Amino acid sequence: RKDLQEKLESKGKNQLDWKVPTHEVNEPWNNEILNAIGYYGLDNQEYHKVKVIYVPCLLDGNDGIFNMSYYDLLPGLDLTVFASYYEPWGYTPLESVAFGVPTITTDKAGFGLWVKKESKKSDSISNGVAVVNRTDFNFDEVASRIENEVVSFSKMKDADVAKISEKAKTFADKASWDKFIASYVEAYDKALAKGAKKSAAKKAPSAKQTTETVEKPKRRSCAKKK
Repeated sequence: RKDLQEKLESKGKNQLDWKVPTHEVNEPWNNEILNAIGYYGLDNQEYHKVKVIYVPCLLDGNDGIFNMSYYDLLPGLDLTVFASYYEPWGYTPLESVAFGVPTITTDKAGFGLWVKKESKKSDSISNGVAVVNRTDFNFDEVASRIENEVVSFSKMKDADVAKISEKAKTFADKASWDKFIASYVEAYDKALAKGAKKSAAKKAPSAKQTTETVEKPKRRSCAKKK
């Protein structure tokens, strides 16, 4: 957004008309995120306690506004929320805790399921990672649970937040490659062994094929020669 770039450079006090997104959005009237923000009246007025910054772009360090990579901006956050509906693993919450930023995820992500096995207190953000149970039918419950965790975290003292940040880092340490690589190797070995077994079974002739390849004896004709 050129208007935002000019505003940042001029340091003027006049507010922009479009206060939420940091970059241009194609067909903003069809954008579900912007529509939801507008529906709830989150338009960043001065008297609003909740301010929204919508960043609809890849943070690669050359976006024109932040000009910082995702990994440079991530440590500046207090809390992250990744309410996954499906993630085989889910690297974003893991990346968050690796930088000491507590995160909220769900048990629809592999990372969330792993955290539940690793910790008995995975239902609270005080654990460093809060795992929310999510199904196909409990959207309102999930939203309410995330809301409660965010509000609870916002009321914590700095000393408590620092402790939670350290707890978050422990999950990143436990999920490092040197801890997980053995399980990956074991999984690949099992897959390769199973694949080799199937391949050998396909190459070996079946009993039916063996029977069919045996040459059948020719019948002699009983017709009399004239």
